[in-house]
Amino acid sequence: MKLALIGNCQVTPMKVLIEATLPEVSCTAWEVFAMSEADCAAAAEALAGMDAILAQPLVAPRYSRLVAADLRADHGDRRPLLFIHNLHFDGTLPDCTYVGKLGARLPSPIAGYHSRIVRDAFLAGCSAADAEARLRAGAGIDVPAAWTRSLGEFRTREQEVDIPFAEEMEAHVRRENSFHVFNHPTMVLIARYTEKAMARLLERPGLRLADGLPDMLVRNGAWPVWPWVAEAVGLSYAMDAFTPPAAAGRDSLSPREFVAACYAIYAAHPRED
Repeated sequence: MKLALIGNCQVTPMKVLIEATLPEVSCTAWEVFAMSEADCAAAAEALAGMDAILAQPLVAPRYSRLVAADLRADHGDRRPLLFIHNLHFDGTLPDCTYVGKLGARLPSPIAGYHSRIVRDAFLAGCSAADAEARLRAGAGIDVPAAWTRSLGEFRTREQEVDIPFAEEMEAHVRRENSFHVFNHPTMVLIARYTEKAMARLLERPGLRLADGLPDMLVRNGAWPVWPWVAEAVGLSYAMDAFTPPAAAGRDSLSPREFVAACYAIYAAHPRED
């Protein structure tokens, strides 16, 4: 089977998991967020040679005929087409966010992810020491409300996909750390979702994919599940340091180091950025 995987950075780990377990399936993964409109158009043309498609439901015109409506029109009656989640949940990482618009986001020590707490402290004129203290305390973050909102958004997105996962995702997150940042799930969580999608596609209930493969997305860095988050929503795990991207050449980044690096970045940019 030739299988197309269309979506964000999660589709490449899906490809690795599928091909490690199912040698009869050959995957082509298109990470559309790193592709030009011309690249997306070429990928859409290449779908004619595929036996099946798993796709995140895209809507932006820049994705050409890879958007959900066009995939349905072009392939819905020609080959199996299933829409899948972009696994996204910030209930355990409620201070993690972007700064700036898509295509013009500020860099950070953790691959472009920022802390709402640190950003707001900088904008309020707080010292770096004060920002660190606020970060360690979770100042201004209503964790249960953030959890409820993010889980509600995930359940709303279930209406757009063919492979639901909200209940399994929440149970998994309550058992173990499942997101490096809010849109980078762990390899284990990706495996659990991918095997559900493949079980549906191949009509093989109970299909299990390989465990123990390298966690591909952690190389981009990881956000800690702060003790104040764990306490607020009853999690059995917590951390108090960041994991920088693999390219940084170090294993951890303390809150103090993170704040200092972010303050230096913010000071070098106009506030309107």
